[in-house]
Amino acid sequence: LSPLNEELPHPSLDGTARISRDRWGVAHCFGDSVGDLYFAVGVAQAQDRLWQLDYRRRLASGRLAEVIGPKGLRTDLEYRTLGFRRIVEEVELPELASEAAIVLEAYSAGVNAWIDRVGRDRLPIEFEILEYEPEPWEPADSLAILRYFWWTLTGRLSQLVAAERLQRSASDEIAAWFLRPETISYIVPEPKGEEGEEGDTRLQGSSFDGLPGSNNWAVSADRVTGGGGPILAADPHWPLSFPDMWYEQHVCGAGVDCIGPAYPGAPPVIFGRTRQVAWGRTNNVTSTR
Repeated sequence: LSPLNEELPHPSLDGTARISRDRWGVAHCFGDSVGDLYFAVGVAQAQDRLWQLDYRRRLASGRLAEVIGPKGLRTDLEYRTLGFRRIVEEVELPELASEAAIVLEAYSAGVNAWIDRVGRDRLPIEFEILEYEPEPWEPADSLAILRYFWWTLTGRLSQLVAAERLQRSASDEIAAWFLRPETISYIVPEPKGEEGEEGDTRLQGSSFDGLPGSNNWAVSADRVTGGGGPILAADPHWPLSFPDMWYEQHVCGAGVDCIGPAYPGAPPVIFGRTRQVAWGRTNNVTSTR
């Protein structure tokens, strides 16, 4: 099990790094420098999700069949053809900003420090079942995972091909249904009354009709009952999975203080909040004419 509160000595650290876990098991990562901070993040994610990290980098790099056999061939062929890893190595790594390089190197060092600490005898059970050990982590692994994540949100080759086939062969009615935006409902204030008072806030537009789709909701402070600040609710509609596709983490140090879900295998908080601001994200995949 992951230690609940521990300082992390390592030769790569400039100062100190520490992980503290709250009663929900969320890792609060502290570091004196940017490198120290994201070293702690790497350790924390590896403590909790080492198998998921390795699975994701194999998926993104087209190397699943090496460990799960023929079932991994289809995705291996697809993602090697799309070239996530190739793009990372040939395009992204040479152009990486200096601070991003520090973050990715430190994160990799943290993941590798935990791999070294558990050794071959205390790896997650998936490695024992599949009879292999994880290779050392590299910055290219995290970037390939993020490029795969980007593709799932914006690429979806099958969806683009399906849209083209529908436009060519299906009826106009079916094609129009398929190509309509995911979100077709919205909330707006009613027009002001005769004396200038604000109208009620109402749901307008038609229903979702069971369609999936992410959304974000914001409520200004003057509409919050009982006082307090504005409210932001970010709701990415992802299916339940185990392990979960997100990893909640708190990073604090070197001018950074934010908490929220990360995408395991990569260091940053994807959506969350600082002491001053909160942000959400959503995605809409459509094939436009």
